[in-house]
Amino acid sequence: MNILYRITYLPHLQNQTPPYYYVGSKYNYDKKYFGSPSSKQKDWYSGELDICNWWKEEIKDNKDNFYFEIMSEYDKISPKQLVEEEKKIHIQLNVKNSKEYFNKSVATTGWVSIPRTDETKKNISRITKKYWEQNSQKALERREELSERNKKTKSKELKEKWKNPTDKMLDNYERFVNMTKTQKRGKDKSKRKQRTTQRIFCCGIIYEDAVEASKVLGINPVNIRRRCRLEQYTDWYYLE
Repeated sequence: MNILYRITYLPHLQNQTPPYYYVGSKYNYDKKYFGSPSSKQKDWYSGELDICNWWKEEIKDNKDNFYFEIMSEYDKISPKQLVEEEKKIHIQLNVKNSKEYFNKSVATTGWVSIPRTDETKKNISRITKKYWEQNSQKALERREELSERNKKTKSKELKEKWKNPTDKMLDNYERFVNMTKTQKRGKDKSKRKQRTTQRIFCCGIIYEDAVEASKVLGINPVNIRRRCRLEQYTDWYYLE
């Protein structure tokens, strides 16, 4: 199913603090989809995040704040034609200039997202792998660059989230603090159970302990102690 949709951000609507709506299109729609604003601009509600990343975080943490409704459905339509329909509704609603909409621009057919087939994915993977194999040094530099960027981005996002933490975040933090308080670090060697030594009778010979018997008999001390406890080894037992 291919659709035009409108998403309402309920907290803004309830408080009468625009923007309220986001209008978009989705080719091969499934019910897990909740819109994807691509704007890199910031607004009063997004804090330090741009609108694109704010939307993703809000969907992840507070999905119930979004109301999704289908405006139109299309069975036989190409991705480009669907974006053309989206463009028409954007112009009709004047989303670019209206304070009621999250949209910061009108849809354009210059770039259209088309689902990739498995064969396309395999070809892209093969070409990408071949390129990085031929440019190993560049690949290493790129990997380090992305790793550093991701660390900074993640740190920035976490700091922003902790400015207004959710109840779940606070509960998890409290649980972690309590756990670290009660958790002992390292083993208390002073309380380690000391093994008592007992003399052993093995096949007519008395040994001071299992270790001494092990040296003579060539049997692991653990197995010697086990034999002393088992009834079938009548010639093996501990001496009082």
